[in-house]
Amino acid sequence: MKVVKDERPWNVFTWGNFISLLRPITGTYAILLFFQGHAKTATCVFLIAALTDYFDGKVARKRGVSRFGEIFDPICDKLLIVPVIFMQPYLFGVIAVELVSSAFSIYVRKERRKKNPEDKHHITGTSKWATAFQFTALTLLFTAGNGMYAIALICIIYLCSFARARSYALEAKRIIEIKKLELFLGEIQKAA
Repeated sequence: MKVVKDERPWNVFTWGNFISLLRPITGTYAILLFFQGHAKTATCVFLIAALTDYFDGKVARKRGVSRFGEIFDPICDKLLIVPVIFMQPYLFGVIAVELVSSAFSIYVRKERRKKNPEDKHHITGTSKWATAFQFTALTLLFTAGNGMYAIALICIIYLCSFARARSYALEAKRIIEIKKLELFLGEIQKAA
């Protein structure tokens, strides 16, 4: 199998990366507003932060995807969740699940790029939906208080993290099984 060199640049200073950087900055600002007693304004600011996840990808695909951006975008997604932990400490476990999910995601992307260098940014459909629902639940958490509504939102946030991790884990498992099958078939061909 011939591996083709990836020609995408490592551009750091792109519009897509700038929009990604806005996500943790505005998310942190939303938390500061929340603790100053401006829950509604914080909700609006956090919603803007969550929407940058949609727009950075659109801009990057239109203006050119950089390899740095592929790594930076999911990091900014995780950095948007971190400030919310100060508001709801029950979300601390989400970080562990997100780290596992990121590890599987990196493996899947690397292996897919080996097979098909044109596969620039592989994201599972489950991951896209999980991120959308998770950011929505995080946004609603600003006005939820501490009752059952907040607990339901926290459960949704955890479920979304687990769904994303599971989707990448299943994809990684499938890739490993295909590699084992290719190895087995290669051994059979050598023996024949």
